[in-house]
Amino acid sequence: MQLFEALTEPASAHSTYSSAEGNRLVDRPWSDVVHVAETYAAGLSDRGIGTGSRVGCVLGNDLDSTAFLLGVWWTGATLMSFPTPARGVDPVDYLAQLRMLCGRTRAELLVLDEEFAGMVDAGNTPVIGYRSLPRQRRVPQNFPGDDEIAFVQYSSGSTSAPKGCSLTPAAIGNQLDLISARLEPDPATGAVYSWLPLSHDMGLFGGLLWPWASGQSLVQSSPTRFLRAPYTWLEECVERSVTTTVGPSFGLSIALRAARRSTPKGRLSLRDWIIGSDPIEYGLINEAVDVLGDIGLRSSVFQPAYGMAETTLAVSMTVSGSDPRPYRVDLDALYRGELAEAATNDRAAAIVSCGPPMAGTDVWIDGDEEIGEIMVRSPSMATGYLDDPERTARTFPSPGVLRTGDRGFIRDGELYVIGRDDDMVSVGGRNVYTSILENRLGSDPRVRSGSCALVDVQRDEDRSLIVVLEPAAADIDFAATARSVRAAAATEAGIGISECVFVPRGQLPKSPSGKIQRFKCRAIAGGDDGNLLARVAVG
Repeated sequence: MQLFEALTEPASAHSTYSSAEGNRLVDRPWSDVVHVAETYAAGLSDRGIGTGSRVGCVLGNDLDSTAFLLGVWWTGATLMSFPTPARGVDPVDYLAQLRMLCGRTRAELLVLDEEFAGMVDAGNTPVIGYRSLPRQRRVPQNFPGDDEIAFVQYSSGSTSAPKGCSLTPAAIGNQLDLISARLEPDPATGAVYSWLPLSHDMGLFGGLLWPWASGQSLVQSSPTRFLRAPYTWLEECVERSVTTTVGPSFGLSIALRAARRSTPKGRLSLRDWIIGSDPIEYGLINEAVDVLGDIGLRSSVFQPAYGMAETTLAVSMTVSGSDPRPYRVDLDALYRGELAEAATNDRAAAIVSCGPPMAGTDVWIDGDEEIGEIMVRSPSMATGYLDDPERTARTFPSPGVLRTGDRGFIRDGELYVIGRDDDMVSVGGRNVYTSILENRLGSDPRVRSGSCALVDVQRDEDRSLIVVLEPAAADIDFAATARSVRAAAATEAGIGISECVFVPRGQLPKSPSGKIQRFKCRAIAGGDDGNLLARVAVG
């Protein structure tokens, strides 16, 4: 795919871009977005932005950000997408992060929402609002070359400080081609719905650029709008005859709670529901079919996928129209580092297949064991991390090859992801995958669903295992809940929890896409108390 040709000349003249403005969706032809992008390019050019320039921004889910993305590329500049504020982050810390990123990247300009721009001091980098830029004049197209760095995706920092994945137009275009090859969209009838943040790879490439470049219609909501009114996701999918939507497990869980209270009127037209980003829960997929089956949702609509910013987006994805496939691993064997299918459900975890690799993508397990680090070779690979040669050398050991830092296994040509290396805790020779155990600990009705993190903390010569969690209600018995969590951890994984740390609702550190920020949870557990509800010793 020639990326910029596809964006400036959409494949279908009938497809539309719909964005949320207040309580309503406003429809525009894609050509209007392209026109606004040119006005941004004119304003950027007036400020000296052009080939070789680096422009930082915090992308929102609206027309301004969508058009600005293309406008930066129109001038030949590189757009650096900085993270949006993570859940529970101190605003002072976030502003300091933006200033640090501007200095580290030598950004020539930082562009933000109008109301936010006046609050930010980015040091030597000028800060302006989106709407101060547009100029009504024609500007010649000067898009970056296929192998030049056009986009730098800064991570949300789920495992460490943000790092910038450098992507070329060729890599981005290849990824969009890979998605189309797997999903086979029809521009005449295709309609995509996404509320995921454009600061996240799934939201930007899967939820915006893919429908745009493939000529489909797009309904673009936002994380804030979805969290305030979760019913809008499914209701608007019904109203707009949406054929494809994307979202992580935690978003599906929230949407189902809303649907249980009030089922959308009408029938879903969904053909593909791409689910990824955080651990994929097989039970949640079954629950969704139970709740929404009467309005047309089938299990074969769900397409679990695996990907990351380093490969632009998707590495693997299930084939459209196939039912999700769980592999029930024996937990005791898994804790020993072995792979075995469980004989019963009592000591089993359902790991959901993320499907076969995308076309032209190679996936293998490092080493000789069945379970190991997932390795990838992809035509949509990043060139490395911006201005970070040491980290690049560690993560990209040879041209086109990526060490993902994730552990998994391959069965019948399909990839099964267990969790990150960083999330595995070794205790007494047992390898405990925190995401699996956290899912079980979170089933306690006194623990808020999806808001539980197990971390190990080094204190002098001792290492302690601590659970950081949000209570389901403010009036729970903290001591009794902590004892229950400790007993469950001992039963499920044979490990001893020394403390439970209770944080207020909404304060468990998570990235904007909903991933637990384990390194920040570790700081809280280790004594960075902040605003705690309780700290209960149970060891």
